[in-house]
Amino acid sequence: MRANDPAIGVLTFNCESSLAATLAAARKVSTAIAVLDSYSTDKTLEIARSFGAVIHQRAFTSYTDQRNSLIDLLSQQSRWQLHLDADEEMDDTLVSAIKALTLTDAEVDAYLMRRDVVFLGKQLRWGGASSVHCRLFRSGTVRVEQRAYDQHFLPPARTQLLPGAMRDHQAISLTDWSHKHVKWAQVEALEAASSHVGSQPEGQVAPKAAGNAIERRRYLRKLYYACPPLLRGFGYVVWRLIVQLGFLDGKAGIIYHVLQGFWFRFLVDALVYEKYRGKPYHQPPQAHGVGHPLAK
Repeated sequence: MRANDPAIGVLTFNCESSLAATLAAARKVSTAIAVLDSYSTDKTLEIARSFGAVIHQRAFTSYTDQRNSLIDLLSQQSRWQLHLDADEEMDDTLVSAIKALTLTDAEVDAYLMRRDVVFLGKQLRWGGASSVHCRLFRSGTVRVEQRAYDQHFLPPARTQLLPGAMRDHQAISLTDWSHKHVKWAQVEALEAASSHVGSQPEGQVAPKAAGNAIERRRYLRKLYYACPPLLRGFGYVVWRLIVQLGFLDGKAGIIYHVLQGFWFRFLVDALVYEKYRGKPYHQPPQAHGVGHPLAK
């Protein structure tokens, strides 16, 4: 490991189908790779070891706890750290951009990077499928926000967006993808209900219309939840498919945006309705019983 190289951390759980591509790209940036695994039962650990990764295991409690534990582990190894999900493969442009950085003299505390979605074998370029994430940062400057669903690394004030992208390979079958999103919908329903209660929770990304890309996206999410439940999903899928030209990605794009932008969002609203049925919202309990969210 060179002085300028970041330590790389990857969370894993039964991800043998995607991990090799992720680690192959990661090794182009740094050989200091740590995997925090939640007791996988497939070939995940065998693949990780083949790429020289150091294995740590920790029982899963929540995504936030797991990711923050990995941040603490990497803080002991390097002044900078890069975090990837097990199905996120950095493209050559992003790899080159990170290698060109002089991290030891960096004038920012974190770098943001775009994440593109690969769905049914096709990289989606339209419809707002891409998002921006804080994944490369100076140790001691970043934690993961306290949310049950859609957690982000809390970006510090000094950030810079890198060229290139991570490819989020959603390579599981549509049946498994749907089952996974039913679990996420249960958790998002709790978040949706709690978003109507009180002020901005401490330890979460603050929605800002003029903030960074992560804060702007959270602001748009706040606007979405200000729209009428059960109806907003219809408007959202039209926005993604027509206004943001999601239909240009063909059948894969149409399937993705209808499922993720309408079916999933409508299911969240339906679950909230099932729980409250017109009664006032109260602070919901913590999510439980939804299965391991890292499972693919």
